[in-house]
Amino acid sequence: NDGRTTKETDYLNTVIGKETLSKYTANIAFAGFTAPKILWMKENEPELFAKINKIMLPKDYLAYKLSGTFCTDYSDASGMLLLDVQNKCWSQEMIDICGIREEQLPKLFESYEVVGSLKQEIAEELGLSKTVKVIAGAGDNAAAAVGTGTVGDGRCNLSLGTSGTIFISSKQFGVDENNALHSFDHADGYYHLMGCMLSAASCNKWWMDEILQTKEYEKEVKEAESVLEDQKLTDSEISQELISKDKPTENVKPSEIDFLRKKPNLTTQIDFTLLADLAGLSKEAKAEAA
Repeated sequence: NDGRTTKETDYLNTVIGKETLSKYTANIAFAGFTAPKILWMKENEPELFAKINKIMLPKDYLAYKLSGTFCTDYSDASGMLLLDVQNKCWSQEMIDICGIREEQLPKLFESYEVVGSLKQEIAEELGLSKTVKVIAGAGDNAAAAVGTGTVGDGRCNLSLGTSGTIFISSKQFGVDENNALHSFDHADGYYHLMGCMLSAASCNKWWMDEILQTKEYEKEVKEAESVLEDQKLTDSEISQELISKDKPTENVKPSEIDFLRKKPNLTTQIDFTLLADLAGLSKEAKAEAA
């Protein structure tokens, strides 16, 4: 992932301020959002920045080439840090901060709306009718959520790929008070909250490619599952481990015991440090637990 916008992201979150950004866009800045990229180009490639005519996302460029319509949808635009997510319009404050003009930004549509038809020359080249409709489309996670039925109110899905995403649909607009979750418009016309990390299942690929140096992914996964099964701790073993570490068992929740039960013996010392944190133990007690 491109992390060149770290400086611009820090500027937005610290100088402009997270609270202000959340007021304007319902989100705080992340390196992958469009606004930091615009600021990076303004600072590092001013000649190219001065030549910008249209700002659009990859799928919207395809729609533009197919139909001639300069457009985007609310769900994808939410991740640009330029959209007033609650009111579904471009944020004039963010436009001013980035030093751009509103006419450089595309017209906004709901994901399911028709933005145009195939241009004559495109239809002829592809052998299709010029009456074929072009739809606004959606951001990747919003589109996937529609596919899994995560629409309407109170539905949730978890996606583990190169990145990891938890997606919660809602009919009501809302912002996480800690800004730990993105607050975006959804492809169903409503809203959603989303938490994302950039390295999830891809960590497995890195481990196998770089450490184990194998391409036999399925074989390695089966062997790992076998080891985990063999090394699960029984209830009595968990009790003995807790006693041996002088862990106050009355502070341990059932979910924490279940977490420990599923972990192999080789990671027990890490588990007790975690349990010490959860139990609110002192620094000395945590050191002893480790």
